[in-house]
Amino acid sequence: MVPIRFISEAMGADVTWYAKAQWVVIQLPGKEIQLIVGDDTAYVGGLETKLDTKCIMKDDRTYVPLRFVSEAMGATVGWDGNQNLVTISYNRSAADNPHSHPSAYSGDLWGRETRTTDLPKNASDFPYVLADLPNEMYEMPYRKITDDPIELPITLYAEQEFTKQNIDLWTGRVRTYYQHVLNVDYNTIDSTWVDEFYGTINPGGRDRNRYLKYVNWVKQNHIQIEGSIEPEPSMIYKTWHIYTMRNKVTFRIVNYDQDKDVMLDSMYPVGRFKKGVWYTGYADIGLGTMTMGNWGPTLAVNNDASLVANSNIHEKP
Repeated sequence: MVPIRFISEAMGADVTWYAKAQWVVIQLPGKEIQLIVGDDTAYVGGLETKLDTKCIMKDDRTYVPLRFVSEAMGATVGWDGNQNLVTISYNRSAADNPHSHPSAYSGDLWGRETRTTDLPKNASDFPYVLADLPNEMYEMPYRKITDDPIELPITLYAEQEFTKQNIDLWTGRVRTYYQHVLNVDYNTIDSTWVDEFYGTINPGGRDRNRYLKYVNWVKQNHIQIEGSIEPEPSMIYKTWHIYTMRNKVTFRIVNYDQDKDVMLDSMYPVGRFKKGVWYTGYADIGLGTMTMGNWGPTLAVNNDASLVANSNIHEKP
């Protein structure tokens, strides 16, 4: 018997739970299993099947028979007695399912290698730790706005809205927004620069005129910036009401006349960044939405997002 979450995340299945009826439906393309807690009858593709073990509820978790469910879904279950290890072989991964959630069961939904040694001190905050990311990126302190506790990634990723499909939308918006913020040239910038990223910003407080004024300032102040950003989809936490995504950033400010509002950033630090010097590090970017229910597809970059509000950015060696 294993938690149903293990099945859904390891195989990329959709699971629907009907609490009043104590009824579970597990679905993959072309396959469906229905189970009722406390009953030894299951329905596979609508056909009644008897179970050797009943589906049970324990500690608010639903447990299902591993071998029956896995094989009914087309997987092969094996047992390694020497290592006390259960293996599931399946030709479809959780990453193929846009409704999958990142977890220790599913592994990284973007196909990257994880590790279980030399872990960061706060490894338990995250669904898994990636092999190619340094511990300092994980251990960078969270941004705290109030005394309310931080909602950690390991908790958030179990929530309904934290699906691969939604997370891909969020990372795409952060990437688009900052690829524009970090690539500015007074020789070529115009209003289309604003048009290209405006849709990635949370509508709450969004003001096109603010960005158009910055375009004019770039031209007047002869600003040139070049850089890149890589959002990390497995590092999202919540502080107060703000969902916050960690990112790796690299940039340099090539030119300006006055060190004033050089970057489109609500907290731009005058005197911190030297002209012509490459910087790299990590930055937490705030995300928000004006939607209450089913808000996942609408989460976007906050209008007051800052690359420096909570960051670890230093000169590139």
